[in-house]
Amino acid sequence: MPSDILLYGDYKTWEEISHYIRFVRANGKCERCGAIHGEPHPKNGKPTRLYCCHLDHTKSNHSEENLLSMCDLCHLEHDKKQHASGRSFSRRYGKRAKEVLYGLFDEKIEIVGKRRKRIKRAD
Repeated sequence: MPSDILLYGDYKTWEEISHYIRFVRANGKCERCGAIHGEPHPKNGKPTRLYCCHLDHTKSNHSEENLLSMCDLCHLEHDKKQHASGRSFSRRYGKRAKEVLYGLFDEKIEIVGKRRKRIKRAD
């Protein structure tokens, strides 16, 4: 994180960087749709909550170009593909999903393109 300190000056923790992006740079507004934090959202009328989102979905990449202040709805839209992928994997493996991912069973998942392939472990 030392490079983040250079990018954001005194903003050293994720909470501080997130606050800087949402309330200093974006002035408490969604940078996609313009919804204002704490006020009713123009689309659904519910109170708006802002999130600091990684555009490339890499949580360790805190460069300012990679971070955007987004409301609930824009954040869900931005992460739609990741949520769908997770749901698909969970439907296939159910309660075993974490065990399969972390290697506690005798199979390994290899991702080939957009498809997952089950492989028996050799060890």
